Amino acid sequence: MQDVRHIFEGDLEFDYNQFEVYDPDAYDGGFSWSDVDFAQGFSRRDRSVSFRTLEQYGIAALSVLLGHYLMRPEHQRVIEVPFRVIGNCVEILGPEEVPVVVRKVPLKAGDYRLTCAQWIPDPYGDLYPQYPLAVDLFFEKIDEPLAHSRIIIADAELSPPDVLVEWAEPAVP
Repeated sequence: MQDVRHIFEGDLEFDYNQFEVYDPDAYDGGFSWSDVDFAQGFSRRDRSVSFRTLEQYGIAALSVLLGHYLMRPEHQRVIEVPFRVIGNCVEILGPEEVPVVVRKVPLKAGDYRLTCAQWIPDPYGDLYPQYPLAVDLFFEKIDEPLAHSRIIIADAELSPPDVLVEWAEPAVP
């Protein structure tokens, strides 16, 4: 197992209960979310994924880590997906960021286990009112691609199907 290290920290503006992670060298557009995608908490293709957030909109404290997912007691929703990088970075953005803020995170080409862990750091808004959400993204480099996504921790808002949907249609402009 590889050591875990932070490779990016910053703010992430999310909206419509989502944000997106993608390989810009193979980006084929946003996602057309189905009811099943929403229920399972993500919509994905091989080189891009959109995660459903615990809150509808706001600013998230974002940490991107290289290495295996580290479970923490505060994590409320954790989803693992196969992810392939063909270029030398991934980009992370919210759907309504104006001006558009693209977070480029350097990653080597290859297959990854991408784990998205979310939690609400301050449910009452007293201590961290600027961050209604916190997100950790773990990119674990793996030798062989994962066969399937999985829900590691499901909060009460998720109701995933028995077999997760692994391919989403692009959004129609």
